[in-house]
Amino acid sequence: MTEQLIANNLRAERIRAGFESVHELAERAGIDPTWCSYIEEGRVLATGEELDRLVTALGGIPPSRIYEQTWRQLTLLKRPGYGMDTMSRLWRAWRDESHLLMSRDEINFYDRPPGLDHEAEVYVNLSCGTQRSPHLLQDTVSVLEALGVSFIAAAGPSAGCCGKPLFRNGPEGSYERHRTNRIERSQAWGATTHVNWCGACQQTSAAAAARQELLEGGPPPVREIQLIPFLRERVGELGDKVRWKREVRRRVIAEGHPAMSEVHSSAQRDIAGLLSMVPGVEVAGLYDGHSDLSPCVTFGLEGSRPPEWTRRPETPAEREDHRRQLAAEIHSRGADTVSCMHQTCHQKWSRYASDELAVVHPISVLAEALDCGHPDRYQEAVRHGNPQRLLEESRPRWESWGVTAERAAELAEALCVMAADDYAPITEIDDDPDSFAMQRRVRAGLSCGGGCGGCTTHSDPAMVQAW
Repeated sequence: MTEQLIANNLRAERIRAGFESVHELAERAGIDPTWCSYIEEGRVLATGEELDRLVTALGGIPPSRIYEQTWRQLTLLKRPGYGMDTMSRLWRAWRDESHLLMSRDEINFYDRPPGLDHEAEVYVNLSCGTQRSPHLLQDTVSVLEALGVSFIAAAGPSAGCCGKPLFRNGPEGSYERHRTNRIERSQAWGATTHVNWCGACQQTSAAAAARQELLEGGPPPVREIQLIPFLRERVGELGDKVRWKREVRRRVIAEGHPAMSEVHSSAQRDIAGLLSMVPGVEVAGLYDGHSDLSPCVTFGLEGSRPPEWTRRPETPAEREDHRRQLAAEIHSRGADTVSCMHQTCHQKWSRYASDELAVVHPISVLAEALDCGHPDRYQEAVRHGNPQRLLEESRPRWESWGVTAERAAELAEALCVMAADDYAPITEIDDDPDSFAMQRRVRAGLSCGGGCGGCTTHSDPAMVQAW
């Protein structure tokens, strides 16, 4: 039976509107009563059409009163104002940035389709945006090897994408074909589990699997699980058989965004459970990433005004003061290290890491204890913030990939200089083409979100080609 995984407020809104039973609401909305009960119980995500019928039956309430933003995106009630051309540009940028931080001979995962000639019990979707911090992917592979997992790991859209961009932006039927091919590939390997690095990948995959289970009346062909709970399970199962190599003297606070979805909240709790099993680590508790000082306070923020400091770029002096305040706040909670659930949170927090406050992802804490870690060159670059220094220090790496000096200089600038999406709420970037955040993105040559006519995506035809 499908577990409840899609948090929603449908029951509360139904009662508020005067419907005593799901059947009454289903009849008014024109939805099968059993299916409507599945939606209310969180066993399946409503489609855009179903959600539209429900909010209409409930008196025209905003869809945000039913689902939080990350789930609402997957209903397709409102499609984004950008297409696959924008996603292709982002994918290329993330891939190219990784070439400044990891040489060709350092890659230990697939960045192109792995093919069918493999045997593995687990497929690890290393996701797409993670490529900006390639040490996270390298650490994931080395940790899974140290834990004796039989797996294939792949990153990037052509190798490891969950399909969410196709689901939201692609032609009709493209996501279903992608998902079917992905599952058939795993079955050819003998894999029965999909481990998803990114929270959005897990939401997309889990929602599709839940719908398939209810429609077809049987368990899905593969289990979908996010990386952190998978690691907690694995380390717990191995117990004393884990070959720890060193004690890790860290007092860790687990950062996350529990209000975003059950996927995010459970993974944050699992950080604490996982790291409590690592020799030497003390877990100081949980930290809400939507706190005012949090570098990722605007990540997925909805329904409240962001702190004033996010409204414009910080000066160097303000940034340094922010670092000190963050370190003091985390120290007051009994911690000296922040471990983020999401790769984007890790990247945002990395800009505020200091000698007084360490920012280390949970996978890297494990790698530290298993003596199989890799350097966080992304954090090193954004901490010193010097594009020329990064360009010269990374020359052997980007030359190994055949990156031109001109392109490498562009990438170094993009990595070291804080861009608009480090400040502005996602909703502001997506919905307001005249916003401060949007204009900052255009000037920085980043994705504008669609149709501005001035950013790299919409002024360079080469960037609109598919990956």
